Amino acid sequence: MKFEVQPKDKCPCGSGKEYRKCHSAKRDKSDNNMWKGPGYNQVIYFGHKDPFTGIWFDKTRKGEFKLLKGDDRVPVARFFCVDDTILACKAIVRFLSVSMDDGVIKYTGSLEVQKCVQRSIPVLIGCIDAKSVENFEANLSGRPVSYERGDWVIFVGEDENPMARIKKEPQWLRYLRASGFLVESEAAGEINFRLSAKAKGFNLFTLALPFGEIEIPHPQISALDHQTTCQLEIEKESVSWDLVLHQDIFSEKKRSRKDSKVFLGYKQDNDVVFDTFDKTIRKHFLKPIKLRLGISIPELSATLGKFTEILERTIRTISENGGFRFDEAGNRILEAEFRDHVLTVLKSMGYYALAEPTRRKGFVDILLKKDDSEGIIEFKVWGRRKYKEVIEQVLDYGTPWTTEYATVMINPNKDSVADKFVENARKSPGYRHITEESPRFLPLNKLISCHYLPSWDKHIAVTHFILNAGMF
Repeated sequence: MKFEVQPKDKCPCGSGKEYRKCHSAKRDKSDNNMWKGPGYNQVIYFGHKDPFTGIWFDKTRKGEFKLLKGDDRVPVARFFCVDDTILACKAIVRFLSVSMDDGVIKYTGSLEVQKCVQRSIPVLIGCIDAKSVENFEANLSGRPVSYERGDWVIFVGEDENPMARIKKEPQWLRYLRASGFLVESEAAGEINFRLSAKAKGFNLFTLALPFGEIEIPHPQISALDHQTTCQLEIEKESVSWDLVLHQDIFSEKKRSRKDSKVFLGYKQDNDVVFDTFDKTIRKHFLKPIKLRLGISIPELSATLGKFTEILERTIRTISENGGFRFDEAGNRILEAEFRDHVLTVLKSMGYYALAEPTRRKGFVDILLKKDDSEGIIEFKVWGRRKYKEVIEQVLDYGTPWTTEYATVMINPNKDSVADKFVENARKSPGYRHITEESPRFLPLNKLISCHYLPSWDKHIAVTHFILNAGMF
């Protein structure tokens, strides 16, 4: 199959720029440019954290790449090749749903591939980490269907191992990659699947479809016990001249494509609605894609975790012993005093927590850390210095590696400030939408706002707590 990238096409690197203005060989002829194109040698790079002595791979259209380290063979990726006739197929996803029960989150779906080829049809169903899957089931219209777990690369437009083909005639590589289950169907029918995993702070499900035409319905998000934010992303197939094979490429957290189409989900009544996505009409896409459905549940995150519960217990204790006065007349409380009180509770519960560490443009009120996760919490008293900029402030303290953000607003007034807080939130950087879970005027209100920061090409959820001190 001949596949070309034209000068005015989007650059295969995923930057969103035209190829001629990004990684065209006319701009960059160096060996570091893996998108040089025709006229240049084609290379496959193998990467691993330790030195290795050689490589091993299957020479058929389905197999595995491994590195040789002495007598050991280290798996890098499994692969499946499908020739260009696969692009004549149309995949119709009948439904997609996510639900949660007793701490287990379930991803369920059904899809039909209108088959136009003689070979088997591959579909890749996965999540943020295939090792975290507790259960996976799949069938073809009720009949058994074969599937295999692994870190997969589906090569589109290949009828043999790409390493063997490169030796004959270099050409652009097209592929989808994901960690999960490769489902193969030899016959026509609907592929039904269910994937279950333990719910976390961030849950991601993927569906890789190597077909020329695809229809996807509005996902159904239901029965979640916690306040959530959702994101549906349509990621285009990867295109490159050289091929990089390293286990890090299967980390969904480290991915860096910038040309994906994103739909943000938000709560509406008891349902989740994805912005600009009509519930009654399936979205239509051309060329192979990977669907990424992300569900953020801040209360289950590694750092913020049970922060809501900790805050509620803290203000209950304050209510019982009268240790703080938040009213303006008393004018005794500063956010730093309350923060230090909460910090003591966090440390007593085993959190690695710091107060006032230096970060970018100032000092973070509380920095929480656990393994590779990092949470930033900012405290303010309503009506006092820079209280309207609290969201901008907490976002400014973050880095591309910050995983959770939260603000705590102490309201010393007798009336609710929720409406005004929402109004201020809409003026904050990259604001997209805000959701509420509890009634407006309780001792503790909780909201979540979603923001997009173009400098990091990242969608961020910020959890907000409003403490209504007049009700303590």
